[in-house]
Amino acid sequence: MPEIDDQDYIIIERKRGGFGPFIWGAAIGAGLALLFAPRSGRQVRSEIRDGVQRLRNQAEEAVRDAQRSVTDRYDDVRSDVRGRMEAARDAFEAGRQAAREARRGAAERLDPTTPPLDRVSDEELDTGM
Repeated sequence: MPEIDDQDYIIIERKRGGFGPFIWGAAIGAGLALLFAPRSGRQVRSEIRDGVQRLRNQAEEAVRDAQRSVTDRYDDVRSDVRGRMEAARDAFEAGRQAAREARRGAAERLDPTTPPLDRVSDEELDTGM
Protein backbone atom coordinates (compact mmCIF):
# COMPACT_ATOMS: atom_id res chain seq x y z
CA MET A 1 0.00 0.00 0.00
CA PRO A 2 1.46 3.36 -1.02
CA GLU A 3 2.38 5.92 1.56
CA ILE A 4 0.29 9.09 1.83
CA ASP A 5 3.33 11.21 1.02
CA ASP A 6 3.82 9.32 -2.27
CA GLN A 7 0.40 10.26 -3.66
CA ASP A 8 -0.07 13.10 -6.11
CA TYR A 9 -1.83 16.16 -4.85
CA ILE A 10 -3.21 19.35 -6.36
CA ILE A 11 -2.56 22.84 -5.06
CA ILE A 12 -5.37 25.31 -5.54
CA GLU A 13 -4.39 28.94 -5.34
CA ARG A 14 -7.09 31.39 -4.52
CA LYS A 15 -6.89 35.00 -5.42
CA ARG A 16 -8.95 37.51 -3.51
CA GLY A 17 -11.60 39.00 -5.75
CA GLY A 18 -11.86 42.40 -4.14
CA PHE A 19 -14.78 44.78 -4.15
CA GLY A 20 -14.97 45.42 -7.92
CA PRO A 21 -16.11 41.92 -8.92
CA PHE A 22 -18.67 42.00 -6.11
CA ILE A 23 -20.18 45.22 -7.50
CA TRP A 24 -20.24 43.81 -11.04
CA GLY A 25 -21.93 40.65 -9.79
CA ALA A 26 -24.49 42.65 -7.87
CA ALA A 27 -25.26 44.82 -10.91
CA ILE A 28 -25.60 41.80 -13.22
CA GLY A 29 -27.76 39.99 -10.65
CA ALA A 30 -30.00 43.04 -10.23
CA GLY A 31 -30.35 43.33 -13.99
CA LEU A 32 -31.29 39.67 -14.34
CA ALA A 33 -33.74 39.98 -11.44
CA LEU A 34 -35.41 42.88 -13.20
CA LEU A 35 -35.62 40.95 -16.46
CA PHE A 36 -37.06 37.79 -14.94
CA ALA A 37 -39.37 39.43 -12.39
CA PRO A 38 -43.09 38.97 -13.00
CA ARG A 39 -43.70 42.53 -14.20
CA SER A 40 -44.82 44.10 -17.40
CA GLY A 41 -42.24 45.14 -19.97
CA ARG A 42 -43.13 48.77 -19.39
CA GLN A 43 -42.41 48.47 -15.66
CA VAL A 44 -39.11 46.67 -16.28
CA ARG A 45 -38.01 49.29 -18.79
CA SER A 46 -38.98 52.05 -16.40
CA GLU A 47 -37.01 50.46 -13.56
CA ILE A 48 -33.98 49.93 -15.81
CA ARG A 49 -34.22 53.56 -16.98
CA ASP A 50 -34.46 54.77 -13.36
CA GLY A 51 -31.51 52.61 -12.33
CA VAL A 52 -29.39 53.87 -15.20
CA GLN A 53 -30.35 57.47 -14.34
CA ARG A 54 -29.34 56.91 -10.69
CA LEU A 55 -26.05 55.39 -11.80
CA ARG A 56 -25.46 58.32 -14.17
CA ASN A 57 -26.21 60.84 -11.41
CA GLN A 58 -23.81 59.07 -9.05
CA ALA A 59 -21.09 59.05 -11.72
CA GLU A 60 -21.62 62.76 -12.44
CA GLU A 61 -21.42 63.55 -8.72
CA ALA A 62 -18.20 61.53 -8.43
CA VAL A 63 -16.73 63.48 -11.37
CA ARG A 64 -17.78 66.80 -9.79
CA ASP A 65 -16.19 65.74 -6.49
CA ALA A 66 -12.98 64.81 -8.29
CA GLN A 67 -12.96 68.13 -10.15
CA ARG A 68 -13.46 70.03 -6.89
CA SER A 69 -10.67 68.06 -5.27
CA VAL A 70 -8.27 68.72 -8.14
CA THR A 71 -9.21 72.41 -8.25
CA ASP A 72 -8.71 72.77 -4.50
CA ARG A 73 -5.34 71.04 -4.67
CA TYR A 74 -4.28 73.20 -7.63
CA ASP A 75 -5.25 76.36 -5.73
CA ASP A 76 -3.33 75.18 -2.65
CA VAL A 77 -0.20 74.44 -4.68
CA ARG A 78 -0.44 77.72 -6.57
CA SER A 79 -0.81 79.66 -3.33
CA ASP A 80 2.17 77.82 -1.85
CA VAL A 81 4.31 78.57 -4.92
CA ARG A 82 3.32 82.23 -4.84
CA GLY A 83 4.24 82.42 -1.15
CA ARG A 84 7.61 80.85 -1.79
CA MET A 85 8.30 83.18 -4.71
CA GLU A 86 7.39 86.17 -2.55
CA ALA A 87 9.72 84.95 0.20
CA ALA A 88 12.52 84.46 -2.35
CA ARG A 89 11.98 88.00 -3.70
CA ASP A 90 12.04 89.41 -0.17
CA ALA A 91 15.24 87.51 0.63
CA PHE A 92 16.83 88.67 -2.62
CA GLU A 93 15.89 92.28 -1.92
CA ALA A 94 17.20 92.03 1.65
CA GLY A 95 20.50 90.67 0.29
CA ARG A 96 20.67 93.47 -2.26
CA GLN A 97 20.06 96.08 0.46
CA ALA A 98 22.71 94.50 2.72
CA ALA A 99 25.20 94.58 -0.18
CA ARG A 100 24.45 98.28 -0.80
CA GLU A 101 24.97 99.11 2.86
CA ALA A 102 28.20 97.11 2.94
CA ARG A 103 29.39 98.91 -0.20
CA ARG A 104 28.60 102.29 1.35
CA GLY A 105 30.48 101.40 4.52
CA ALA A 106 33.49 100.15 2.56
CA ALA A 107 33.56 103.24 0.36
CA GLU A 108 33.51 105.53 3.39
CA ARG A 109 36.34 103.62 5.07
CA LEU A 110 38.51 103.53 1.93
CA ASP A 111 38.21 107.15 0.84
CA PRO A 112 37.17 109.58 3.57
CA THR A 113 37.35 112.53 1.14
CA THR A 114 34.35 111.35 -0.89
CA PRO A 115 31.06 113.12 -0.24
CA PRO A 116 28.76 111.48 2.30
CA LEU A 117 27.16 108.43 0.73
CA ASP A 118 23.77 109.08 2.19
CA ARG A 119 23.36 111.60 -0.64
CA VAL A 120 24.42 109.06 -3.28
CA SER A 121 21.55 107.15 -4.89
CA ASP A 122 21.30 103.37 -4.99
CA GLU A 123 21.52 103.47 -8.80
CA GLU A 124 24.86 105.28 -8.63
CA LEU A 125 26.12 102.70 -6.16
CA ASP A 126 24.92 99.84 -8.37
CA THR A 127 26.65 101.25 -11.46
CA GLY A 128 29.80 102.32 -9.61
CA MET A 129 29.53 106.04 -10.46
